[in-house]
Amino acid sequence: MSTLKADTVQSTGGGATTLTKQSAAKCFGSCDFSTNSTADLLSGSLNASGLTDNGTGDGTIAFTNNFNSTTHAFQFNVAFDSGSANDDVGNVGHYRQARSASSMRFVAQVPNTLAADDSEHITFTVHGDLA
Repeated sequence: MSTLKADTVQSTGGGATTLTKQSAAKCFGSCDFSTNSTADLLSGSLNASGLTDNGTGDGTIAFTNNFNSTTHAFQFNVAFDSGSANDDVGNVGHYRQARSASSMRFVAQVPNTLAADDSEHITFTVHGDLA
């Protein structure tokens, strides 16, 4: 077993290395719709420049750097408060509109009714190649 230790990793051309041939998430973050505040979106996020509240449970995430196509893969998780001792897990669906390389629209829903919900904790990741 060998150990590799380095202070700096560079490309063969001397520049910083990039994630061009890897499948790391190119965007991630979280938000709280229950307080009508999107301030926490940028806290600990990557490549998310803003969030628009389009209505109950309906939001649009703007990317800082666009993806190179509209075929990026996304994953959302939702927790909402139904009044029970534990948070409940909800559904999030991609909004039925033309997909964009610069943003992603979504709707958070209560699982048993599919009603849109201003969920208290939405987390997301987006995978794909950046432009």
